Amino acid sequence: MEYVKGILLSILMISFLSINAQERVGSDIVFKDTIYQFGPVEEGSDAACVFSFINKSKTPVAITNVKTFCGCIDLRWTKEPVKPGQSGKISVKFHAGNTGTFSKTIKVFTTNSGEQSIDLTIRGSVVMKSGKNNSISMQSSFKSDYDNKNSFSLLPIRIFSLYIYLILF
Repeated sequence: MEYVKGILLSILMISFLSINAQERVGSDIVFKDTIYQFGPVEEGSDAACVFSFINKSKTPVAITNVKTFCGCIDLRWTKEPVKPGQSGKISVKFHAGNTGTFSKTIKVFTTNSGEQSIDLTIRGSVVMKSGKNNSISMQSSFKSDYDNKNSFSLLPIRIFSLYIYLILF
């Protein structure tokens, strides 16, 4: 019983320490939102959003760097140090390329954050341009549907093979 109490106490301590570390990073500047949901974005178009923040520290804070790991994002941010109680912003422009869902992370570094970053996220889905010829995608979906039906008809053979394998080994 003492062993279980020790493990639970250790887990609680680790959780407490990690929460405190996260609060320290985000305590200098506080973003109104850290996630922006674009929704559907038409393929080949641009979508933009702005992340606003307030300096909650007692000293001026400057954004030293903003990084993203995708060439589909353009970033602009407040370059001057933001005084205590004042606000700044990070403008994000997303260039919609390939169709499908996306989730992109933007890392924000400040004069007070050191090596740790504040993560911002943009999400949405890129949809085909209206009026675009959909015949290729319909052919590919028909083909995958056809393949799924054929693989389903092979199911009894696969189950029998698995049964033989289990008996032999």
